[in-house]
Amino acid sequence: MDGTRAGPNPIPMQSRDLAGRKLISEQGESTEAFNLQLLSLETILDSVIDAMGDGVVAIDADGVLIVFNPAARKLLGKGPSVGPTSDRAEAYGTYMSDQRTLLPEQQMPLLRALKGEHIDNFPMFIRSSDRPDGFYIAVTARPIQDAEGDIAGAVGVFRNISDQKRTESELRDAREELERRVVERTLSLARANRELNIEIEERKQAEVALKASERQLRLMADSLPVIIAYVDAQQRYLFNNASYNGWFGLKDDEIRGKPVWEVVGIERYQVIRPSIEEALSGRAVVTEIEVPHRKLGMRTIQMNLVPDRDDSGAVQGFYAVGLDVTERQEAEAMERKHREELAHVSRVTTMGELTAALAHELNQPLTSIRSNAQAALRLMKTGRIDDDELEEILNDVIADNRRASEVIRRLRAMLRKRPMTLETLSLREVVDETVTLVRNDSVMRGVVIDEKTAPELPPVRADRIQLQQVLLNLIMNGFEAMRDVLAPKVLTIRARGTDRGNLVVSVSDRGSGFRDDTDLHALFQPFYSTKDEGMGMGLSISRSIIDAMGGKIWAENNSGQGATFYFTIPVAE
Repeated sequence: MDGTRAGPNPIPMQSRDLAGRKLISEQGESTEAFNLQLLSLETILDSVIDAMGDGVVAIDADGVLIVFNPAARKLLGKGPSVGPTSDRAEAYGTYMSDQRTLLPEQQMPLLRALKGEHIDNFPMFIRSSDRPDGFYIAVTARPIQDAEGDIAGAVGVFRNISDQKRTESELRDAREELERRVVERTLSLARANRELNIEIEERKQAEVALKASERQLRLMADSLPVIIAYVDAQQRYLFNNASYNGWFGLKDDEIRGKPVWEVVGIERYQVIRPSIEEALSGRAVVTEIEVPHRKLGMRTIQMNLVPDRDDSGAVQGFYAVGLDVTERQEAEAMERKHREELAHVSRVTTMGELTAALAHELNQPLTSIRSNAQAALRLMKTGRIDDDELEEILNDVIADNRRASEVIRRLRAMLRKRPMTLETLSLREVVDETVTLVRNDSVMRGVVIDEKTAPELPPVRADRIQLQQVLLNLIMNGFEAMRDVLAPKVLTIRARGTDRGNLVVSVSDRGSGFRDDTDLHALFQPFYSTKDEGMGMGLSISRSIIDAMGGKIWAENNSGQGATFYFTIPVAE
């Protein structure tokens, strides 16, 4: 569409440069050197751009979209806009980081880069009708200069920074799309070669067009803030972009044609060797490795290695795309720490709400111990000690002591601050322990707990304390939902298996339910609460816990009275 790179064959036979000028027809006599250049440049660069998990968008000097890779289409929810630049914020639903202000035209990263600015990790918020919750992205943009040093366009990388799991999914999709496009591109080039053999008289014109296209593609590859390389079956570099050179502090002739181990060093090569061999065996590889940067020191690189096959299906090399994810990993670690601290605060708050019930539960065995001890003293004072009766009293004291110790143990476990630790455990035990914890509180509130767990459930992989925290939060919410209910107050807890490798837990109340779909969509957002005195953090924390354990959580209104919360937990492998 107007020269926009948006499909599997991004460079048509009538190519255009960044300003939209037609290049000379690429059809002409085929030579072996021409074919190799065409394969090694257009195939590698086009396929790499299309394969990136991040969105890549480029504009020419007039602001017209000329590159719009599949990841950009997926991230922004639609293809390239043909409207004026002033309408693009509304077309793609792009907002400033406050989530309310549409991104002004003068703030658009690509347009700023067109003026010569270098934009790094510019934050934006994306929201549309089919994605009402929205998500944040970061944009890195650079101006593209022609051979004379004039700005001929701008290129930007759009990265989703909200959800690591979504990023991993996009990378998987990008790899599959890349493999499909490699095959299609190879077939397209084969057809082009046949046409070039027929029209041999136009070879010189095609060579001129090829050189211009080569300069354009090389310029774009060098403008991307990722490291790109192509390695053949003998593990020698045949291509690398400027970012790759800059990372290792080497020149083109110090990399091109050299084996991998000579460039990265024997020690580093031994680390990545299994991944290289797997890619050369025909399997796509995604891995994270520690690679020293010549200025920044040790950095974490996410490497995508995609096999390159010839027409017969034999692997003749692989494409390597590396993305520096050091800052992302540090941000994720900080997010995990904040989530765990918030979860601990939530547990402490919830246990505070149960103080009266826990005190009553602890007081019962302590009172019983005192009564039995007094009985033993009276028996000793009579001088008529019955060994059987004394043994029975002491056994009662031991049993009551165990009851009190168990209450204290459960309380300490819930209050202890600790990182999430996944282990194989019984879901039935977790449900039973949580119900035991709230049993006295339910009696004080006049609520009947109806708990049923399907028999012979497989074990799950989860954090025991944080899973109890989720259950405890849903149970306490159910109690609160039925506070003003006059009819019998029944809280129903169910656990069952599914055919998708998950267990499903449901907690149902007989309260008033939710007002409308707005409540259901916003329930798990931070600081949103349907209770006047609620802080709106419990369900948000519960969702982050379930997400971290590989499950999902949602809520529905019951067909009759009240509402039901559901969450899934993966079965342990």
